[in-house]
Amino acid sequence: MNDVADYSLAQHQLQAHRLRVTMARIEVFHALHRAGGRPVSRDGLLLRIVELGGVTCLSTMNRALRDLVRVGLVVADVERGSPSLFRLTETTRPSRRQI
Repeated sequence: MNDVADYSLAQHQLQAHRLRVTMARIEVFHALHRAGGRPVSRDGLLLRIVELGGVTCLSTMNRALRDLVRVGLVVADVERGSPSLFRLTETTRPSRRQI
């Protein structure tokens, strides 16, 4: 079994939305992709990134999230005036046939 993560979907989506491909953006996208469309909190997302072997810190993760939300790759659910849960948009998640 190959332990190396396949980041090709993340790279393709970032490039398609004219974002520079950075490790932080890839790690955030990949962690949200692995969540399978379920909303993830900031703390949950950081934990998921670490569990997947990522090295992104909280402030860098927040900047990457902001960029992904801005271009429409990620949806932020807002509670009490600030984003609290994050998930990939429907168009960013591949269908079963694409996996």
